[in-house]
Amino acid sequence: MLANQAQACEVVNMLPAASRSAGAANGSYVDLSKYEGDAVFVVNTGAITGSVIVKVEDATDSGGTGLADVTGAVTSSISSANTVAKIIVPCSKLRSHVRVTATVTTGPVLVGVSLMAHPKYV
Repeated sequence: MLANQAQACEVVNMLPAASRSAGAANGSYVDLSKYEGDAVFVVNTGAITGSVIVKVEDATDSGGTGLADVTGAVTSSISSANTVAKIIVPCSKLRSHVRVTATVTTGPVLVGVSLMAHPKYV
């Protein structure tokens, strides 16, 4: 077992930090096949005029085949500036590809999402 799991994690930019207006902003698909353990989605906000909700979706490929929300993998509504939230989902509960969607109710909202995950031990 590794002495420090944090050093072994990879960080993947799921949704680049940007000021977003009302509506949904979809992140890029990430292939989870090389990860194991928990997938930790870290949501960071900056300036907020309104609110945002971030959810995790999974699919069977990078084209979004069978795209569906992951049950329970959603933040509460975030309306405070400079907030950090996390969504934790075991990789074994996810299909091969994931993305995040940030839905801004009223904006603008400065928001970004990163994934922290542990590569499979080979």
